[in-house]
Amino acid sequence: MARHNTTDAPIPLTIIGGFLGAGKTTLLNRLLAEGENFAVIVNDFGSINVDAALIRHQDAATLQLENGCVCCTLADGFMSALERVLEMEPPPSALIVEVSGVGNPWKVAEFAFIEPGLRLSAVVGLVDYSNFLDQLNDKYLSDTVSSQLERCDILLLNKTDLVDETKRQDVHRVVKELWPETRAVNCRHASIPPELIPVLGELPAHKSPQSTLNSRSILYDQFSRWTFRSGGRLERTSLENALDTLPSSVLRVKGLCWLATEQRPSIVQMVGRRYSIEMVSESDVNADATMDTGNVLVLIGTRDLPDEETLTGHFQAAVQSTG
Repeated sequence: MARHNTTDAPIPLTIIGGFLGAGKTTLLNRLLAEGENFAVIVNDFGSINVDAALIRHQDAATLQLENGCVCCTLADGFMSALERVLEMEPPPSALIVEVSGVGNPWKVAEFAFIEPGLRLSAVVGLVDYSNFLDQLNDKYLSDTVSSQLERCDILLLNKTDLVDETKRQDVHRVVKELWPETRAVNCRHASIPPELIPVLGELPAHKSPQSTLNSRSILYDQFSRWTFRSGGRLERTSLENALDTLPSSVLRVKGLCWLATEQRPSIVQMVGRRYSIEMVSESDVNADATMDTGNVLVLIGTRDLPDEETLTGHFQAAVQSTG
């Protein structure tokens, strides 16, 4: 299966997984309200909380919204829904797949490795604070819940309002024991800064990362944001090392940079521990994109993000010496 127009850039794929009742559809509803021109594959249109006035067109297979988003139902199976997305003209800016509450999100992620029309952005898992430990200790549910979360790039520990501090600490301890390298963050009602999810963070080559960030993220007091700016060129291996060694409090990185060996800027995207550094195509470079724009990387993390001096030094080591 391949897209009809093979010259298009691959569609970024973000997958939302987690057990029944964890908050996947709530998160999806928030993303639909924030985003535009992306496709969504869901089990049932009825679970999507969309105002009827925002629905432009609906038939048995698709639901098209006024913001340009298109939802495809799984009524005819995943492959049929995916085929509809890959054949869309113009192609969507991103694809979100909400996996069944008993499904394994990584099974969907694997499609990005065999389908040239897709590029895996992130696998996001939701955890229900109030039920997670009981699910892990249930002999019938434990394997399913563990397999759903073990290869996620970021875990959203949801429903903090339903448990006390002791329960939150217990869940955090277990999550870190099971998946020590996975980024995890607290939330309630699946409410997070929208730009934390890659579907809203794909960075056009002609925009600075600052201009794509939703200013409302400052209202989320459990999150921090920091921006690295520099002139000159970055050494790729040093930049990769900087991204590889970021502390777990860093949840998301995006920006534009100039690599020492490239003639065009590169887009940096990172969620959890998964990142990509991709030179923009010549047709996407704005006429004003010159060395004067410098390097700009925006980091989003939890409240215990390292101080500015530490983070600056972390990335400054990647700036090529001019001496």
